[in-house]
Amino acid sequence: MKNNIFNLCFLSLTIVFTACDNNNADLNPPVITLNDPAEGEILTIGDEHGVHFDMDLEDDVMLSSYKIDIHWGEDHEHHHSSSLLRSLTEEGTEHFKFQESWDVSQTRKIHVHHHQIMIPRNAIPGKYHFLVYCLDAAGNESMLARNVFLSNDEHEHEHEH
Repeated sequence: MKNNIFNLCFLSLTIVFTACDNNNADLNPPVITLNDPAEGEILTIGDEHGVHFDMDLEDDVMLSSYKIDIHWGEDHEHHHSSSLLRSLTEEGTEHFKFQESWDVSQTRKIHVHHHQIMIPRNAIPGKYHFLVYCLDAAGNESMLARNVFLSNDEHEHEHEH
């Protein structure tokens, strides 16, 4: 009889704590502040220094990861999902595509600055979509999109490191 009462009490407490945890569930998506590249920025094809990428991520509980997705943006008929557009054109040139994820778990706030995105010399100039996704530990996702332009002409772009 004592075991039955103990089991019933334990089960009741488990239900109460589980319900409390669900009431405090993280429902807020992370916040993305993309400092660079700016909307409409011109990125140089073949730049050996890479694309200047600078952003801040923040979540009220815990971050998990972020992903950058860059793809051709002049077709106006695609949707932003995990698939990338792949199209080859004449003379060995191709639409630039980039997709990579980074782990930022175990933190609530982080400043990200790098030059890891390299645009190859055979990329087709034009309008591209530059998307940043951020996922928090609870599975909430934010997405921020920018239009950027790839050009063969070098443009001065000043920024602080």
